[in-house]
Amino acid sequence: MARLRESPGDVAAYERLKAHYLARGDRLAAADLVEGWAARRIDRIEASQAYVEAAQCLADLPREAARCIDLLELALTLHPGHVLAGELLARRLAADPQAWIRSLERRRDTLVRASRPEAEVAELEYQLGEAWAAQGNAERAAHHLRAAYELVPTHLPALRAARRLALEAGRLEAVAELLEREARAEEDRDVKIALYEELRALRERELRDLPGAIDAARAMLALAPEGPRSDELRFWLSDALHVEGRVAEAMRVLAPFVEHGDEKACRRLVELSEGRPDADFALRVLALETLAALYESGGRLEAAVAALEKLSKSLVTREEKAPVAAQLATLLVEKIGDRARGERALRVWAEIAPDDRRPLHALAALLEGAGPSEALLDVLRTLAADPVEGPRYERRALEVARALGMGPAEEVDPSEVEELVEPDEVEELVEPDDVEELVEPDDVEELVEPDDVEELVDADEVEELVEPDEVEELEDDAPPRRAR
Repeated sequence: MARLRESPGDVAAYERLKAHYLARGDRLAAADLVEGWAARRIDRIEASQAYVEAAQCLADLPREAARCIDLLELALTLHPGHVLAGELLARRLAADPQAWIRSLERRRDTLVRASRPEAEVAELEYQLGEAWAAQGNAERAAHHLRAAYELVPTHLPALRAARRLALEAGRLEAVAELLEREARAEEDRDVKIALYEELRALRERELRDLPGAIDAARAMLALAPEGPRSDELRFWLSDALHVEGRVAEAMRVLAPFVEHGDEKACRRLVELSEGRPDADFALRVLALETLAALYESGGRLEAAVAALEKLSKSLVTREEKAPVAAQLATLLVEKIGDRARGERALRVWAEIAPDDRRPLHALAALLEGAGPSEALLDVLRTLAADPVEGPRYERRALEVARALGMGPAEEVDPSEVEELVEPDEVEELVEPDDVEELVEPDDVEELVEPDDVEELVDADEVEELVEPDEVEELEDDAPPRRAR
C-alpha cells in the first residue's frame, strides 16, 4: 500500500495489492482499488477495462448494485464497444426495461457533452430505438433509429430495424426509402442486388412508381451487368422505359444484345423504334442489318426481304440506300428467283445509283431470259452509252429491235426491184397527163434558158459522150413523141 502511494503507476504493486484483497475476500476494498486505478489511466481502453473489473468485484454485493451499474456505464462511456460491459449491464437491467432505457440515455448524453464521435452516439441511439421497440413504442423507436442512421448513414442495424417498423406499420413509401438507403450502405454486392430487387418490386407493384422501379433496375445492372438475371432485367427495363416514353433509352438498353446478334432483342428494338422520330436511328439500322443477316443465313428469305425493305426506308442518303438495294435485288433474283420483284428491285437500285452499271447489267440479264421485249430494248439502249461495253450492247439492241419489228430498213438489191414493182404498176402510179400537169413546157423554158444549156454542155462534148450509132439506137428505142 505504501509503495503504491509513493508510486501510483507501479503496476506490480497494484497487482499484488489487488490479489491480496481478493484473497481475503474483501471485494469492496478490491473494487475501490481498481476504480482508483482506472481513474488514473490515460488510455480510454485501459480505463474502461479497469472499470469493468471494479464492477465485477461488486457483482455479488446487493448493496452495491447501483454503484456496479454506474461503473459499467462509465466503462461503456469510455469504450462503447466493450462487449463484456454491455452484456453485464444488459443482464443487470433486464428486469427493468425503463432503467435500461435511462442508462442508455445517460450514456448518450455523456457522449454528446464530451463531443465524442458520431458513430458512438449513433450506436446508443440505435440501442434506444431497439429498447423502445421492445416496449411497443414504435414512434419513439423510429425517432431514435432515425437519429442513428442520420448520424451514420451506413448504420445497417438501425436501417434494418427502422425498415422493419415501417413495414409493420404499412408505411410502404418509408419502406422504399429505407430499402434504398440500406442498399447504398450495404457493402456485400449480392446483398445490395437483393435489396435493389426488393425495392424494384415494391415500387412497381405496390407503389405504382415506375420511374423509381427503373432506377432500382439500373442500379442492379450497374452492380452485375453480366449477372444471371441481367438479360431478363434488361428486357424488363427496356419495356418500362418504353412505357415511360423514353424510347431512345429503351433502345440503348438492348444495344448489347444487338451487338451480339440476339434475334429477340433485334426484333424488339425494331418494334420500339417503329414510327418514332425520337428513336435511336443508328441502333435501328444496326438491328435491321443484323436481322436481315440472321434471316438470310437461316434460310428465312422472305423475312430477310422484309427486313431489308424496312432498312431501306429507314435510310436517307443514296450512298446509304445503294448497298441495301443491291443486297435486296440479289436476294430476290438469285436466291428467291422472283423475276417480277427482282426486276422492280433492280430498277430501284439503278435509280438510286445512276452511275453504277451493275444493276442495269443484272436487269439486262434478267430480261434476256424472257426473250425480246421493249423493256429489254430500253435497258440495252441505255447500256449502249457505256464507253467500254457500249458497242456490244448496241449490237444486241439492234437485234432485239429487229426481232420486235422496230429495226431500220434493210438495203434493197437492184435485181429485186422488178420483183417489187411491175412496169404496169408504174404506169398506174403515174399517168402521162399527170406528168404534163406537173411540169408545163413554159416552166421548163423558164427554168433553163437555151444559152445556159450551151454553156452547160458543149456540142463537141455531146459527140464525145454519145456516138452517132448510139443515138440512132436510142431514137429507135424511144417511144413516139406526143404532139404538143
